[in-house]
Amino acid sequence: MTEVTENTIQNRLPQFYRELHEADTFRGDSWQKHYKRFIGFLGNTSGKILDYGCGPTGGLSSKLEDRVIPYDPYLPKFSSPPWNSRFSTFFSCDVFEHLLKDDIFYLLKILTKRKDLEKLYIVAATRPANKFFSNGLNIHLIVEPSSWWRGLFEARLSGEFDLVIASDDMIRGEAVFAATRRTK
Repeated sequence: MTEVTENTIQNRLPQFYRELHEADTFRGDSWQKHYKRFIGFLGNTSGKILDYGCGPTGGLSSKLEDRVIPYDPYLPKFSSPPWNSRFSTFFSCDVFEHLLKDDIFYLLKILTKRKDLEKLYIVAATRPANKFFSNGLNIHLIVEPSSWWRGLFEARLSGEFDLVIASDDMIRGEAVFAATRRTK
């Protein structure tokens, strides 16, 4: 039996996620139940929104159209790296739990260094998924309570962003976090 290590998972993640997308495993609609709250949080913020992990439907771009940069590295239609684009808001729904911890740390580091970024809105699952990779591993690579996610975001964003929303939905098994850039 092959030992499953973080390194072997990291090397196979692109393949695993491409397989799941090709099988239409993801509906790409989890953002919809957060749309109203996100729009309220967005307020008068202008500028582009990066929808990180937008899924097969293009996520927020189906409602906010040209205002959104839809990005999903495992879908050819949305796989163009967004990092050279300007965006003032980062949105990600039901994606962070699919990443390895080191990838999350790296992503948050990139985001904190972007001076054009004003707001972040992140929804993370706090429960195992009902879906599995072809090797049997649960697709939620990180299953932690909302307190763990909050600690992560506070530690990694502090100094640059302040959390303004930190809520836990025990029924849905997800946590919502929103942060605004700290004014100097």
